[in-house]
Amino acid sequence: MSTHTTTYPLRAPAVAVPGHSKLVRRVLIVSGLAASFLLLLLAVFDLEARQALPIAVLLGLTGQRFVELALTRRHDLFEPVNAVAAYFILYFAFRAVYVLGYPSATRIGYFSYDDYLQAALWCASLGYFAFSTGYYSNIARRILTHLPAGRRTSPRTAPGIRISLLLIAGFAAWVYLFRQGAFVVGAVSEEAGRRFHSDPVPGIAVLLGSLLDFGWVAVCVSVMRKERQANQVTVWVVGVLAVLLLAVRIAYTGGKQYMLEPMLEAMIVYHYLRRHLQMRHAIMLGLPCVFLAFGALNVYRFVIIGESGGAPTSFQDLATRVSYAWDYFTSDRTDGLQHSALESLMSRQFGVDALALVIKYTPERREFGYGASYLTIPQQTFIPRQLWR
Repeated sequence: MSTHTTTYPLRAPAVAVPGHSKLVRRVLIVSGLAASFLLLLLAVFDLEARQALPIAVLLGLTGQRFVELALTRRHDLFEPVNAVAAYFILYFAFRAVYVLGYPSATRIGYFSYDDYLQAALWCASLGYFAFSTGYYSNIARRILTHLPAGRRTSPRTAPGIRISLLLIAGFAAWVYLFRQGAFVVGAVSEEAGRRFHSDPVPGIAVLLGSLLDFGWVAVCVSVMRKERQANQVTVWVVGVLAVLLLAVRIAYTGGKQYMLEPMLEAMIVYHYLRRHLQMRHAIMLGLPCVFLAFGALNVYRFVIIGESGGAPTSFQDLATRVSYAWDYFTSDRTDGLQHSALESLMSRQFGVDALALVIKYTPERREFGYGASYLTIPQQTFIPRQLWR
């Protein structure tokens, strides 16, 4: 089988180390954004100055990255710093505005922590500043200049059989997990979910389930290559198989990540193999997907599943749930929809909430372990679960 080889330099993302003028420009952008967000938070959301200030600083630090991304074409849309900035915006800044602006918002755990949200936001701002400082440093670039060039070898024909085996093996692992009651929509609140946490399935099944995602990425690479494949029919047949298996997994699990991750993976492959996407493309493609996941999929998880007989445990049950969902969405019903897509998106409690809890109650609630739990890693890793559960 003939191959096509491409040689490319092993390098860091195309980000130049900021000089004095660039540093001044970034400071001005951060200051301008922080001042604008501070006025907005005080006027629109009626927050106190001590609450609004750390949120504005964090939004200024993270927003500066997206301002540069929107104004220049030098930056890569899928650089890691963009994902980190988006995480801090969503899980820390926006979540803090939601919690402080709406007292009825759901909190995490049983202990109060609202009085430590400001401290958590200042820590988040410091953490992002430290990360971005290291990201823009020249240390990694100096190391990469001494590494050899990388080579990418692409076959002339797509390995359809091998990709199909990846997809089938990954889906078979998911079927096994479904049979054990793991990762099934609604199972967290049912007996199956409690049994899964008290007597978990073998970890190898969870690892093999990721082969479905690897197969999907391979399909995307085969479809989106600039060089035309010799076996186009095989590629598209395997692509249809991958879409069907991913759709079944979404219907079984009801997980938002299983809808968003394949779309993001396809965008990344298209970005690096066909045409570099800009931030406007990400917004046009990403926003509908996000609202679909946090809107329609939430209705499926919390309304349709309950009305149609509970979590599916077989393919016949799955067909019944999908048919009921089709009738539900085509009938223009609105009853049972308790939360909008935006409210569901803001109900992410594992950012500023978790950090505020840690700051407030550590070590008062539980003394520091000073790494004692790491001493049990060897016995937890090498003793089979059948001998020690």
